[in-house]
Amino acid sequence: MGDESVPSLLDQGTTKTYQIPIGHLDYKFIEKCTDVKHLEKILRVLRSGEEGCYPDLTLFCEKRIEHLDPGSRALRKDKPAATASDFTAEEWETINVWLSISRGLLLCNIIVFVTFINLRFDVEKECSKIDEGGEENNSKSRFFNRPSLPLIEKKIDTTGMTKKEKVFIATREKEKGNEAFASGDYMEAVTYYTRSISVLPTAAAYNNKAQAEIKLQDWDSALQDCEKVLDMEPNNVKGKKNLLETEKKLKGLKPVSKTEGKGKRILIEEIEDSEGSEERGENAEECGRSSGDKGKQIPDDLSILYSNRAACYLKEGNCSDCIQDCNRALELQAFSLKPLLRRAMAYESMERYRQAYVDYKTVLQIDSSIQAANDSVNRITKTLIDQDGSSWREKLPPIPVVPVAAQRHRWDGGNFTSEVKPSEKAEEEFKTLKNEGNDFVKNGKYEEAVNKYSECMKLNDKECTIYTNRALCYLKLYKYEEAKQDCDHVLQIEDSNIKAFYRRALAYKGLQVRKKNMTGIFNAVTGSLQKQRKKITIQEVTESDEQEEGQFAASEDVVTDDDTSKEEVQKSTPLKTSEKLTISEPSNAYDFGQIINVVNANKDKVACADLLTITDPKKLPVLLSNKLEVETFLIFIQSLEYYVLGKDPSLVYQHLFYLSKAERFKVVLGLLSKNEKEQVQQLFDLLAENQNHQYSSEDLESLKKVYEL
Repeated sequence: MGDESVPSLLDQGTTKTYQIPIGHLDYKFIEKCTDVKHLEKILRVLRSGEEGCYPDLTLFCEKRIEHLDPGSRALRKDKPAATASDFTAEEWETINVWLSISRGLLLCNIIVFVTFINLRFDVEKECSKIDEGGEENNSKSRFFNRPSLPLIEKKIDTTGMTKKEKVFIATREKEKGNEAFASGDYMEAVTYYTRSISVLPTAAAYNNKAQAEIKLQDWDSALQDCEKVLDMEPNNVKGKKNLLETEKKLKGLKPVSKTEGKGKRILIEEIEDSEGSEERGENAEECGRSSGDKGKQIPDDLSILYSNRAACYLKEGNCSDCIQDCNRALELQAFSLKPLLRRAMAYESMERYRQAYVDYKTVLQIDSSIQAANDSVNRITKTLIDQDGSSWREKLPPIPVVPVAAQRHRWDGGNFTSEVKPSEKAEEEFKTLKNEGNDFVKNGKYEEAVNKYSECMKLNDKECTIYTNRALCYLKLYKYEEAKQDCDHVLQIEDSNIKAFYRRALAYKGLQVRKKNMTGIFNAVTGSLQKQRKKITIQEVTESDEQEEGQFAASEDVVTDDDTSKEEVQKSTPLKTSEKLTISEPSNAYDFGQIINVVNANKDKVACADLLTITDPKKLPVLLSNKLEVETFLIFIQSLEYYVLGKDPSLVYQHLFYLSKAERFKVVLGLLSKNEKEQVQQLFDLLAENQNHQYSSEDLESLKKVYEL
């Protein structure tokens, strides 16, 4: 290797630190360089060893820096603290003597100081001062006599300011307010937000000011600021939240009307659980009578009080006291719904699953529409099966039979419908039909699954999972309107059902895509048939829906992959080959994907061959993007074999070559069955027989290896 090649090799690349060219780590460069800063960076790189260990070059660089700048910081080296071994015996002895003298003098000073303090301090006198409050008075006087801070003006004069200046000053004042808010000084924060608003009123400044006023419990001012925010931005979420909080506090501050001193009428209202159950208690119940009945309580009222206290215990996690209060409530009023439900929750929290199961089943006898009880029974059943095996029912305590009168009981005037408990046979039939429907969904038989779920609804139309399951089947069958109706029904019962929201969104998406594709296909067909004037079948296709997220699938629901299918929208005479849609060259991946969807839905190999003929093979990976699927891959192979190979073998080779560059090509290869791989092999064999001068047999063999043939 000659000398000329050395600089070229050194010039390649840069260091990780400071991005210094490798060629600068050289004796000649360092000798000629006069930039001290650059030399210091080179020295740090050499000392770090990231490009190798060069002691001589490092020393040379240090000398060069010392020559240019003797006082450079880069020349300083770490030196450990001195130890006894660094001194001679005489020096160390001198240090010890000095230390002993210094310690003695310090001790003397401390003794003198303490003695002086003791002489001045009279303990009894100081204690009497404290008793008399002298210390408190002194502290108060010091507090009130301290110099006051300068007042901050709440308005800024904006006369003569430009718009940019106003924006800058308003932003600066708002940031000062944010700093004060973060440090907990809410009064100062309000002042700065007011200054910002005086310069340039914004919704953000009003919002921040309202939050600071909420912290200061200045509810009226906060309410005014929240209203201004919503005037400026009606959809401001933070403003709505602050307004709700402020209004809630203002309602709580309303003065309570005074009652007469004699007899009292108090309102006992059943408290609601945090789960957001749909039951609503009565407005109130009178638990006291006139002044003559002070010592007496009605059993129903006592039951409600015990139930309310049990709910509080349950919130605190005090399950044993919760169970005791629920027992008292049930003694006063048998088969009360909420005490039973709360006792069941407490038992479940204490892992006493058998007692919890009995209570949940009793609740369902009273009202079978309580979804929380249904879910808990299913959950506990699985736990008991794991714990006790197949004989778990034998170990259960006896489940009490609820009388018909209790089944028709309305809890606290709520909206519970009077239902008779379904028989065991009907319940078993419901579960059997539901399981059969789930099995049909797993096997892709969605029509049969819809029938099973519809039969389930005849037995029990209150369970939301049946509607969400049937909505899923309708989505698979591309019956978007029916899916939307099922989801709407679920959301009327449970306004926070995630699966219903998600599947309704898929239904909306399907309805929009249907409109778009219907319009495009209809326009294309009518344009190509103006001369022929024949009746044709217009077939509609939709994009394949996105696969449902796993976290939305519950234990009682079944989720499977969405497949692309087609749906007939108008019946007439069949579509002939001469009446196929005209394929135009796609300009982007979206248009290409739309055409592929139509081709896949109709299994139209001729249209696919036309598409591949007018499409530049080099653009194929970009047009496919990450949408390559097995179905698309196979129709490409079949179209190339039957309709393109005989006309232009070189075009077939180019398409196969660039198809292997697509993003999901390896994934699709792994999903091909044995018969499908034989189709690909057959295409390569035919391509070898029709060999063209644009590709050689070696090129074909290397491409076959890419296709794993």
